[in-house]
Amino acid sequence: MKTSVGVFLSASDRVSPSLLEEAKNFGSRLAEKGFHVVYGGASCGSMGALAQGVLEKKGTLTGVIPEIDILQELVQPNLTEKIVVPKMSDRKEQLMEKSDAFVFFPGGLGTLDEITEVLCLKSLGAKNCMKPVVFYNYLGFWTPFLESLEIMCEQRVISGPLDQMYQVFETSEEVLGYLSDQNQ
Repeated sequence: MKTSVGVFLSASDRVSPSLLEEAKNFGSRLAEKGFHVVYGGASCGSMGALAQGVLEKKGTLTGVIPEIDILQELVQPNLTEKIVVPKMSDRKEQLMEKSDAFVFFPGGLGTLDEITEVLCLKSLGAKNCMKPVVFYNYLGFWTPFLESLEIMCEQRVISGPLDQMYQVFETSEEVLGYLSDQNQ
């Protein structure tokens, strides 16, 4: 059975071309390594680029899409599996249930929402979040956020140690190596 990797990332078409290129590259590499990809189901932004990379390498791809009208126009065609859910909170739940590991690629408010929910539930010991969590810190994107988490830990408003909650990698090779090691 293939390991399913939940990738959280942006659907905005306004992200930098380097992020789009890296999202496509990451999707290609995940497919080449035999991982099944679970994501938000959009055909635009980093989500669309990731999906394009997966599909070009004949990988498998599950999209979890809320029924919100505006999002229905953005659904990626050719998904291996399409799951339509009533609302955004249901999307997060399905992404967590369907994934064996989580990767946070650079993203916006939706990605931040997903990060905080996964980390909160993991800190509480919720079964569906006791899985490997990775920040793909491409071009240092997550550094300020990760520093904020460190400060929160130092101030004891969140429990540590943080290195037991998540891993941080700067390159796709490191992310894929870690995921492959977790898969053994």
